[in-house]
Amino acid sequence: MKREQFYGCNFHYTRHPLSYFIDSMNRFDVHKIEFYAASPHMYVDDYTPGEAREIRRQLDRGNLEVMIITAEQCLYPVSMAVEDPFARERSMRYYERALEQGYELGAKALQIMGGFASYEEMEEGNYKSRVMDGLFRVCTYAQRLGMKVILESDVTSTVRDGAAIKETILELGMPNLTGMIDFGASWKVEDFEETVKLLGEHLYHIHCNDVKGTEYCRVIGTGDIPVKEWFSILDKYNYQGGITPELWGFTYTGCADEAYEQGLRFFESYLKESGQM
Repeated sequence: MKREQFYGCNFHYTRHPLSYFIDSMNRFDVHKIEFYAASPHMYVDDYTPGEAREIRRQLDRGNLEVMIITAEQCLYPVSMAVEDPFARERSMRYYERALEQGYELGAKALQIMGGFASYEEMEEGNYKSRVMDGLFRVCTYAQRLGMKVILESDVTSTVRDGAAIKETILELGMPNLTGMIDFGASWKVEDFEETVKLLGEHLYHIHCNDVKGTEYCRVIGTGDIPVKEWFSILDKYNYQGGITPELWGFTYTGCADEAYEQGLRFFESYLKESGQM
């Protein structure tokens, strides 16, 4: 892998203005980013495409390229799988606005989850048609904008693991639907190498983070995941996509630069040890 595959991200810069994040990425000589569309930087429901263009101008002046837009969809009540038709339609409009704003930001892709259903529905499986219909709608709109849709899995979501991502991609048959792996979501849920092999050409992106006990979204190298071993697996299968240190939550908001730099230096140490830097 290469250093430029390690993206910048504003997930844990939410106690700083966007200008601070832009300056930080330039200090670290990082110019490709995954843009977390949430307050205070750009919450989807508060912005118009025109206002997103102004954000794009700020990023352009800071020499930052948005590779992926990730609209907040865990803390906020957004779900394409929800049974309530009014909440579901509001969620679908939210994703469409995220696509419109992502397009204005120059993003190549929108990262999305399969939504969240009640425990009863998760057991019965009768949410699936809503998920497939929702993904079809999002992918169709994204296709018009020339964007990909990256499906992420999580045990709390209707798409629980890499196998479910692959099954969904094949069943839906949309050429712009692709997949990703989140280190924390995969940890103790699936075999990492088998999931990399299973997704194959559909592995478009990585969220790299660490887990220590019950603490998730930690800086890589500070937890229990054999991160360098997982990096070597990605190299083994010639992974060419992006790697985002997703430090989602509040753990690192008070030391955003220090946390990002710690992860970046850990990645660089892997590259040096493997003779790639």
